[in-house]
Amino acid sequence: MSPQGKPARTITNRKRERQMITIALAAQLTVYVVMLLVGLAVVFADLSLLIAMTVLVLLAVAGCAVVLNFWPFGYRDETLNFSRLLASLAMVVAVLELERTGMLGEFNWLVHDGDIDMYGKRLILHWAAAIVVTLVLVLVALFVRQMVREPRTHLIMSLSTGLVASIVTLGGASWTFLPVAVSQSMRRSYGVWLLAALIVVMLISVASTVMWIQGAHWGNDPASMNSLDAIGQALGRGIAMAMMSGYATYVVAASTLAIDALL
Repeated sequence: MSPQGKPARTITNRKRERQMITIALAAQLTVYVVMLLVGLAVVFADLSLLIAMTVLVLLAVAGCAVVLNFWPFGYRDETLNFSRLLASLAMVVAVLELERTGMLGEFNWLVHDGDIDMYGKRLILHWAAAIVVTLVLVLVALFVRQMVREPRTHLIMSLSTGLVASIVTLGGASWTFLPVAVSQSMRRSYGVWLLAALIVVMLISVASTVMWIQGAHWGNDPASMNSLDAIGQALGRGIAMAMMSGYATYVVAASTLAIDALL
């Protein structure tokens, strides 16, 4: 018993939990700071859009690689590598889709030269359709994989974790809309509210990361507190939430279309 009358194991677990939260939040906030600095630099410091997009894509790929490597989603089975492969392919498809439709090339005009016209609207709205189609294909592939394996145990759990992994990677690719979200918001009187909403989403994701880790089981062995697996799990959880916040940057960019249509 500790001097406070609490079991030593509980104190050890709480210490481990605080350490994991610190690691996860440090990783998550680092991603946010770097992404925001890159996005803001394009608009306010004339940073080359090509350089900015390259940095954003590389950060997203690196972040998703950490998440898929450490797999912080808890459930693991023989389909784990297949889920990782699908999530990786989703990221590749997302980047190729951005390039194929000209969105990466046209971002320079969207950021620096004016408001979104019909062509710009088509580019932005096309991304939503691409996300939906990609996720449907991922879900179908995961379901087929489950149907052909024996035994077909934990079907829902395996499908959900595999789908979440692809949601994370596609969210990472969505960070490329950050320069558009910032520049288009700055041109509108209501833009400050859109940017404020983006910050609120990030704060909610930080709180969600804390709750995610608090609900985890880190084991009873004190030696595991500093293990690479535990640290990797914490990093994966923090970065996964940061990657999924990329959808918020896309929503901010696309929201200007809906709001303008109503005003």
